[in-house]
Amino acid sequence: AMKHLAKLHAEALEDLAVIYKSMLRNVTVPMQQLLNVLVTLAKKIAGFKCIALMPSIFRIFSYLTNPMLREWDLKVAHKDEDLLDTAAPNTSARRSAIRRQLEAEVAYWNEVPVLQLLWDISGFFDHIDLVQVGTEALALGFPADLLAIFLTMHCAPRTLRVGEAFSAVMEAIARNILMGCTSSTRLARASVHRSLKLTRDTVS
Repeated sequence: AMKHLAKLHAEALEDLAVIYKSMLRNVTVPMQQLLNVLVTLAKKIAGFKCIALMPSIFRIFSYLTNPMLREWDLKVAHKDEDLLDTAAPNTSARRSAIRRQLEAEVAYWNEVPVLQLLWDISGFFDHIDLVQVGTEALALGFPADLLAIFLTMHCAPRTLRVGEAFSAVMEAIARNILMGCTSSTRLARASVHRSLKLTRDTVS
């Protein structure tokens, strides 16, 4: 999307700038954009999952706000690095696995009990409540204006596309996070932060 954005004429870029300035000033999304198209993708093992094809204007806006939110990413990651694991910036699944192996090995030699919590995240995004997301994200210092815009889009009506056919609007107001948006992982991270911290502190 960003490559195509760079190819736009100056007049088109100016029009987009006006739209984005209006979104930030009014803390809202243009009414014409408030529709999420859902498509189904097959999973590797079994079943399927729904991915949201959000409007291009919102998707570009989401990308453009990344620099504004990197400070929040780093702040939350620095505050509770052990909670975020591979969800923190500059990490990877391999780094997490190696770290856990080393910690378990050291604990074994020091005769310290180790507790591992396995969390099945099948359908994880489908069960994230938007009200909880808003409360937790604000508590973690997420910019309020961007949060309101993101949640507005996630609450927008949804329609399912199968081939060339569209279903009727499924829900006027939805309460879960949509997959397929750059804001989704940040909102999901905020929603589970307190639960993970409580689990860690209780075990400790």
